[in-house]
Order: sequence, then structure tokens, then C-alpha cells
Amino acid sequence: MPNIIREKSKWGQVLSIPASNVKELKTKLKQGWWLFMQQWAGTIFYMLIFFGILYFLIIRPQQKQQKRRQEMLNSLKVDDRVVLAGGLHGRITKIKDRTLMVRIADRVEVEVDKGGVAYVPGQEE
Repeated sequence: MPNIIREKSKWGQVLSIPASNVKELKTKLKQGWWLFMQQWAGTIFYMLIFFGILYFLIIRPQQKQQKRRQEMLNSLKVDDRVVLAGGLHGRITKIKDRTLMVRIADRVEVEVDKGGVAYVPGQEE
């Protein structure tokens, strides 16, 4: 009768393995793990490529656009001509922390949020 190794699994079952098969079993487990990792390596590789493309085609250009817009808003000064988000054209008469006073007609001034400026004519790319 060959030597039998008895081990208790984590679920409480007793496993009986012939001692001669232990080395073979360990080898198969290592090979199985290696095959499993090889299968997932391709998937992980393609996911990394996908996220790289996503970053360079969508995220990075959007960050650059936000940076240019913030620079444009920070560079606004009194007497600049601006076009507001609603399409109104005007000239800046006063700058506050978060708002601008824009003259859109003779004796007609409106207070708008800085984020309401669509662009400065002559500075758009």
C-alpha cells in the first residue's frame, strides 16, 4: 500500500492523495497557474493599450482646452471686446473677482459671470 497524504481542506473535507502523486500534482498546479496568467496577460495588455489611446485621444486634449480657457479668462482686462455665451457682443468696463461688467449698448451694462465669456474676438485659435 503506497504512502497516502491526508490533508484537510479549508472547507473541512479530508483529502487523500497518494504520496507518489504529490510532486506531479504540484507541477500541474504550477503549470495551470502559468497558463492562467498567460491567458490574462493578453487581456491586460489590450486594456492598457485601450486606456492609453483613451488618454491621448480624449482626456489629454480636454485638459489642454480647459487650461487654454482658464488662461483666456485670467487674461481678461478692462476695455477688451468679448462675446458672451448667449451670443452678446460687448466691451468689459469693470472686473470683479468672479464677475464682469460688460457694456452691450450705450448706457446698457450687464453683470456676467466670468464663465459666461465664450471667447475674445481675435484670440481664438
